[in-house]
Amino acid sequence: MKRIQLYDGLKPSLRGPRIPQLGAKFTEMNAFRLSVAIGSLLAAATATDPPTVAVKNGSYYGVHQDSYDQELFLGMPYAQPPVGDLRFRIPQSLNSTWSEARNATEYSPECYGYGSDQWVLGNVISEDCLTTNVVRPSGVSEGANLPVGVWEASFKAVLETLATTCRTL
Repeated sequence: MKRIQLYDGLKPSLRGPRIPQLGAKFTEMNAFRLSVAIGSLLAAATATDPPTVAVKNGSYYGVHQDSYDQELFLGMPYAQPPVGDLRFRIPQSLNSTWSEARNATEYSPECYGYGSDQWVLGNVISEDCLTTNVVRPSGVSEGANLPVGVWEASFKAVLETLATTCRTL
């Protein structure tokens, strides 16, 4: 019976089998340099702390957006969720505090409204949607005075309704 050798090109050595070289030589020094480079990249990627912001109730951690060099804090609640006994009532202030930084890295669900955004665009819709998103330039020092812009779709709807009403009067 003929014996089949699976690793025909392997040659024994004191350091273990040697795999035949294909193309450029991969020496131990190159392997060391590669491992140092990969380690440096991983350390740099994991050493970057997420941006944080302190509010009256606690703090949030957000995400850095490289393309515009901005820090995003997404889905931060500004009132208690209008569910259960709070449904169809005036929004209530947040009544809790926390010591650990909370996650503010994802958009919150969209509020119920007119139209079919959920079915057309696949948006998540929920009654628990009283949240705000904050975008600021990266590296802003605490207490810095920044301009504030507010955009809320319902404000736009109210303004359009007022404009239409004023035109018809």
